[in-house]
Amino acid sequence: MAYATASDLVARFDKNILADLAGDDAAPADPLSSPRVARALEGASGEINAAARMGGRYSPEELAALSGDDLEFLKDVTCQLALLRLVGTRIQTIGELAHKTLRETADKILDDLRAGRLVFGTPAAERAQTPGVDGPTVLDYERLNLLPDRVRNYYPSRGSRLPLGR
Repeated sequence: MAYATASDLVARFDKNILADLAGDDAAPADPLSSPRVARALEGASGEINAAARMGGRYSPEELAALSGDDLEFLKDVTCQLALLRLVGTRIQTIGELAHKTLRETADKILDDLRAGRLVFGTPAAERAQTPGVDGPTVLDYERLNLLPDRVRNYYPSRGSRLPLGR
């Protein structure tokens, strides 16, 4: 199942360019009913699923259940990847530089999704929080009167072995 429809694609990009890319021959085709556009949207959704699976962050069911601005962003990414696939069929017309720029932008977004720099608002992501880090301070260690504190010339200072700011 594609995360965006052909009408989402038309709403985001120029309909005339999409019509030219949707046609198999020299004549433009309606992008809303073109099987080429439908396949590009399905392939783009598959690429998003593969990135989500590789990153271990989302399941296809979680992505399909998105709503609001998260859903719109998912549609944006899907449409951008679909456009990239459509442009790939006409590189000689569109130009290699335009295709390369689209590919680099899409790869950056997918890498950010894999790494967790871009996060969708799924229930699991909303429950996640940054863990708190707590532990003893330098003063707490010095009060233990351990061997490294008693033989200061042999071991590095306690402050240089603890994380900064502790």
